[in-house]
Amino acid sequence: MRLSGAVLAFALSAATLSAEAQLYHVTDLGTLGGNTSSAFTISEDGEIVGNADTAGGNAHAFLYSGGVMNDLGTLGGTTSSAVGLDGAGEAVGQSWVTGNTAFHAFSYIGGMMTDLGTLTGGVYSSDSAMNASGTIVGTSERRRQHSRARLCLFRAG
Repeated sequence: MRLSGAVLAFALSAATLSAEAQLYHVTDLGTLGGNTSSAFTISEDGEIVGNADTAGGNAHAFLYSGGVMNDLGTLGGTTSSAVGLDGAGEAVGQSWVTGNTAFHAFSYIGGMMTDLGTLTGGVYSSDSAMNASGTIVGTSERRRQHSRARLCLFRAG
């Protein structure tokens, strides 16, 4: 029996799909006492960062490591979110500052959240990733206008 090209292509595609199909086991990682949580990054070691609601209803940045979701806190405001990590328990993200008047980029290193500030004259900043040498990439806004964001690097020192 001879198969046409179209039938043969379909047979190969179906075989490829079934060989690639995977089943996933879904695990609830919990919250910080509230109703919802979101994850943004996972490291090669299985550490996860994101944000989760607290019992008070405010979202806080978290670092999930060793089966435990740890609340990273805020920079004095009501909410924060962690968006990147380096695989050594160090995370980056953004948080509202005291009074919720602006949000700033933060690093979470050695169990401490540090405000990374803004460009000179800036009000807002956020970060998105950190490399193994500790350099952090993000944005900062020089004015309260969201259309004036600038790419920036945050470096210690």
